[in-house]
Amino acid sequence: MGERDLRVQKERFDETAPKRADGFYDYHYAGFIYYLDFIGDIGYRVRQYDHTPEAAHFLGGYRKWHRRFKRMGNRCYEFDNIPYDDERFVLAVKYLLEQTEIQFIYARVNGCQQPIAPEKLAELRG
Repeated sequence: MGERDLRVQKERFDETAPKRADGFYDYHYAGFIYYLDFIGDIGYRVRQYDHTPEAAHFLGGYRKWHRRFKRMGNRCYEFDNIPYDDERFVLAVKYLLEQTEIQFIYARVNGCQQPIAPEKLAELRG
């Protein structure tokens, strides 16, 4: 498996809570979602927010069930742990760090955002 097996789709998103009676909103999120697909295998969903374009957040995996994820919502699977030993995950992180302006990456693990340590990726990839 290599980078040629990775397909990337980048889509704009804009999410706003319904307007409250006082005219304010509880939240507003805007940015990009990256869908990082491995042909014939799993994929990852990553969000990059407009207010912090240097950071990205792995929301989990999607499309096919994979042992590394727990079911979360409709089609997304949350990480049980950061899968530093998974070649697909390493390739996805490397793509984001090398091909985008993203400098910091986090993963949703058991409901919490945890930073991904790039130095652990380097150890695995040589």
